[in-house]
Amino acid sequence: MQINQKAPPVIDSSLVRAFATVSLEVTFTGRQCVIVDGVKVGPASRVVIASNQNCNDYLILLCNDKWESFAAAGFPTMDEARATAERWYDGISKHWVLTNYSTDEDRRHLEEYFGGAVCSFCGALPNQVESMIEGNGVYICDKCAIESLRSVDEG
Repeated sequence: MQINQKAPPVIDSSLVRAFATVSLEVTFTGRQCVIVDGVKVGPASRVVIASNQNCNDYLILLCNDKWESFAAAGFPTMDEARATAERWYDGISKHWVLTNYSTDEDRRHLEEYFGGAVCSFCGALPNQVESMIEGNGVYICDKCAIESLRSVDEG
């Protein structure tokens, strides 16, 4: 079975900005303190830096060989996320691959990730709102639903 060396454009509803495979040239330092279910997380085979629109920050996603994340840590800037990942994984700086997707490509990737679930009224994606309601192939987000109820009450 061949392992995909290239990260998908979206992982856990976050846009992948850079990724690296942890090779033999990279040493896990153990200098991180990432806890999942009460257990300190060990080394990952893939490390991703992704932007999370919901929180407006950057995440280090620790992933397995299938690009499934098992831990995340947030940072205010991509530079801080990258510097931290490089403290956790000595030598990884030589292995970063930048994705360089355009805004339009990001939007298309998110629409694909969410299976076309886009608010039919404002264009919001599920990661930009609290909830999305679907009926007869049409979607409405919680914000538009509330606004439409207000319009009916006022009208």
